[in-house]
Amino acid sequence: MGFARAQPILRAVTVMRAIREGDQPWSCCPLDKLRDARQSCGMGERKTLATVATLAFCAGVCISFFTLPVWVAFAINVAKEGQRTDWLGFAGNIVGSGITSAVAVAAIYFAWRGVTQQLRITLVSREEDRIEAELPGLRQAGEFLRSLEFLPDPDQILELMELKELIVEGAFEIEELKKLLPDLSERSMRPIFSILRRLMIRSQVFLQYKSSLDRLQKEMVNDLGMFPPDIIEQRKRMRDVQQRQLASQYDMLKQLLGEFDGITKGVELRLQTLTERQILFRQEIEQHFGPV
Repeated sequence: MGFARAQPILRAVTVMRAIREGDQPWSCCPLDKLRDARQSCGMGERKTLATVATLAFCAGVCISFFTLPVWVAFAINVAKEGQRTDWLGFAGNIVGSGITSAVAVAAIYFAWRGVTQQLRITLVSREEDRIEAELPGLRQAGEFLRSLEFLPDPDQILELMELKELIVEGAFEIEELKKLLPDLSERSMRPIFSILRRLMIRSQVFLQYKSSLDRLQKEMVNDLGMFPPDIIEQRKRMRDVQQRQLASQYDMLKQLLGEFDGITKGVELRLQTLTERQILFRQEIEQHFGPV
């Protein structure tokens, strides 16, 4: 009984001593301030709470999983209007509408594909007809241009053009070319006519320069002793100028011959390209309509 009465006094003394030393009076024992014991006790409470929360979450998930059909049926029964057969009819309508829509989409796709193929075949047929109309003229032009084996000689160029009846009475008109190439289109004939006309004009100009230079050289030889040295020197300068002009005309003539070769190769390349394209178009048409 005496110790029991003295225990509150000891507890009060311990509390006062703890307050005086700056410690919290968590314990009645003066030797144990419970600093570490208090932390350990807190960690134990946290672990317990985490364990309880985890178990509760797992239990809730399991219960929700097993009771999900019940909740779904309850939600349908609450939200529905009418009998359950109405819901079955509604679901059937949705399925039927989906199937009908799928069939309609497939029908639209195949119809669109058929129309697209028909438009493609129409365009291919038109292009094949256009190529068929253009090929004869290109064949004529290719053969004609290959027959014009021009040399870098103005006399040879003019003689060959006269031989081919391109130059009539010293003139070259497009009507003369149309007579030789009746199947060639106007669009394809224009470049050929242009290069041949420039070749003719350049050859004629070259021959005029050459004739003028030959005449000057003959005059210098014949009149060598009849004129004073200053006149002879002036004639020499004139001869040098005409020689440079003649060389320039010859370079331009060779340049035109290069352009003529380019046009010839262009016609042959277009002829080959259109021929290959015509073969492909015919194969596509035969695949659509069948062999003729």
